[in-house]
Amino acid sequence: MPGLSLQDDPYSWIGIRMLTDTNSKTHLFLACAENIADDDNTAADTEALGGAKTKAAVDALLSQLPKCISRDLCDELSVNFCYLNSKAARKRLVRTLCESNHRSNLQLLPFYCRVAATLSQVFPDVGVAVLKAQEEEFNYLQVQMSDLLLI
Repeated sequence: MPGLSLQDDPYSWIGIRMLTDTNSKTHLFLACAENIADDDNTAADTEALGGAKTKAAVDALLSQLPKCISRDLCDELSVNFCYLNSKAARKRLVRTLCESNHRSNLQLLPFYCRVAATLSQVFPDVGVAVLKAQEEEFNYLQVQMSDLLLI
């Protein structure tokens, strides 16, 4: 197709190809869906072989999260996450976004929020899960602090 170019990307080792459309980004997602639909594997083969590859790809993607220090990197991570979408991947993303060890690095907080807000437009359960996790952590810390003040 004219206007489409194949890029080398970090996920090519698992069979995901990124196509860049010079006119619009809509062909990017459709090309990925066509590649997935062309698989002739049975459901069991896809689950056995694809599950490990997808898990490794999600691990690689989530390891890039602390390196997202600009809007462009956050948007690129969000787009790449859309290609690796699964319910388990979304749960792992929420867990990674809400981990307490990232609280020591507060300059990353706006970028994590940008990733969560961007992905919640496509996957509403991401935004709801992040909010729920933050509210639970707040309530836990509030109860813990009130117990300390009563002693």
